[in-house]
Amino acid sequence: MRNLPTPFARAAWSAGAMLICVCVALAGCSGKNKRADSDLVSDKDPVRGFLATIPADTPYAYVAVEPMPIGPMLAWIQGWASSIEAMLPNIDDMLADEYIDPRTKLVYAVVSEMSGNYSVEGFKKLGLSTSPRFAVHGIGFLPAFRMDLDDPDAFRALVQRVEKRSGFASQREVLGTTDFWTYKFDGGDLIVMSIINRQLVWGVTPQVSAELYTTYLLGAKLPEKSMANDNRISPVAEKHGFKKFGAGFIDFARVAQIVLEPGTGLNDQIQLLIGDMRDPTPPECLAETKRLVEQVPRMVFGYEEWTGTRARIGVGIELTTGIAGRLAETTTHAPLVNSELAGQAPFVAAFGFDVSKLLDVVNAELFAVQQRPYECAWYRDINGFANEFTAKSAFVPAMITNLRGGALVVQNVRTAPTPPPSMNPQGPPNGGLGMGPSLKIEGIALVNSTAPAALLAWLRTLAPEFQNVTPDPGGIPLALPPSEMLAILDDPHVVLTPSALAVTSGLGIADEAARIVSAVPTQPSFLTVAYDLKKAWGMFAEAGMPASPVIEAFALGRTELIVEPRETAIFMHVDMAMPAPKPKP
Repeated sequence: MRNLPTPFARAAWSAGAMLICVCVALAGCSGKNKRADSDLVSDKDPVRGFLATIPADTPYAYVAVEPMPIGPMLAWIQGWASSIEAMLPNIDDMLADEYIDPRTKLVYAVVSEMSGNYSVEGFKKLGLSTSPRFAVHGIGFLPAFRMDLDDPDAFRALVQRVEKRSGFASQREVLGTTDFWTYKFDGGDLIVMSIINRQLVWGVTPQVSAELYTTYLLGAKLPEKSMANDNRISPVAEKHGFKKFGAGFIDFARVAQIVLEPGTGLNDQIQLLIGDMRDPTPPECLAETKRLVEQVPRMVFGYEEWTGTRARIGVGIELTTGIAGRLAETTTHAPLVNSELAGQAPFVAAFGFDVSKLLDVVNAELFAVQQRPYECAWYRDINGFANEFTAKSAFVPAMITNLRGGALVVQNVRTAPTPPPSMNPQGPPNGGLGMGPSLKIEGIALVNSTAPAALLAWLRTLAPEFQNVTPDPGGIPLALPPSEMLAILDDPHVVLTPSALAVTSGLGIADEAARIVSAVPTQPSFLTVAYDLKKAWGMFAEAGMPASPVIEAFALGRTELIVEPRETAIFMHVDMAMPAPKPKP
């Protein structure tokens, strides 16, 4: 078989940094001048016709077939970039230092040129479009990038200034009537860059595939079948609810085909140049890989929302076996996620599924593996896992299978006056789980269960703190007795209802525990993790942890990670609230 290529390791730092610094400028302040896909790929419109250069069988693609409205985000990006720049050494000093590698200087030169230009006016000055369409795709496995420019001459001038300041010069070349420039790295990897029809065209290739790769990157040759003929992006966006200014996929079936079944297509030619031929793929491995990718054909991703205050990204694994739909049927309600307490908390983790039903779904899938075990050596570990999991799942106690959801909400972490240590003849001094009694965590831990009283009885066998605790099942909070084990909790209480068991920590939380525990979520939720990094770090800073400029720079507002099984896919959504930009000094 042929190995997956790894030709970019030596170029990754410079190439990646330059791509980030330039592509952060993918901008647009409105959705004006939107065109239908048929106009976009028209031969009469070469500026917008970049889909004609993307192979229809590319193994991956991420495309904006409509202008990306990043304009509302520019003020926030400027604040983020300013925070990053503040952590860097003096850029002018770095660029003047003759001992610093030109590739490192390249990064600093790009940062310097972008500084202060994260605005519509700044982008125009640098030649960057304020409403670009763009595409990232594969020529084989090698990445290719295209983006509209507002002023090609201004962008050329930007590149020349970066080269001059960094000392990292390019080599000018010509392919037919198209001029381009290349940057060569140790080991022979190349960055290829050109401006064609008011578009920046950019890519990375090893030297061995440069000639063939560049021919297709620059459009001197077009793929036999392109996305102009088979637009695979718009159907992905429409099926999964992505915006057309940012949707994409990774085609697992195509990846497997390129790697395991050499052909004569463009992707195969590129792979042949950069890969090496080894023993043919064993027939059983080829057949079973096809079986797997038929069940898991693609990963899809894209923007679900994008405004000045919020960005929501979806990433899904498509499945054809029906397991996603069966997992969706196990969904209940993740408790607390819609409560006011959780909405203000720096950290929330919650699950909402019927554990018993979930185990049934998983066991059914693994039983199918046992009935038809893998013969390929690559996948034999799956057989072992299936046997081990199904055997152990038979002994999962009822207190676990009775669970129907749970949540942990951390509202605060603070310090409290430290009492003198009490000597424990059977162990170390009073230590509150080894963290010290001065550290207090405030919040609530809750589980929904068909038998919460049985779960409390099980806790009594594990922790002496619960042995004499008999709360009212009507949801009336009961204080837990003081103990070394619970020293980290502040005013701990336990709450029991016919369907839930909760432990609270923090003054005042116990008073509203009954209302919180009995609150009904507004919608099902399979798995949710939510956090506000800046709030969380602020808690620990108050507890004595030093401030971090990195956290300060990268912290967004509240971020939620949501796992959602759908009928034909399992999705993870990343929902980010964008904080108000910092005022300019």
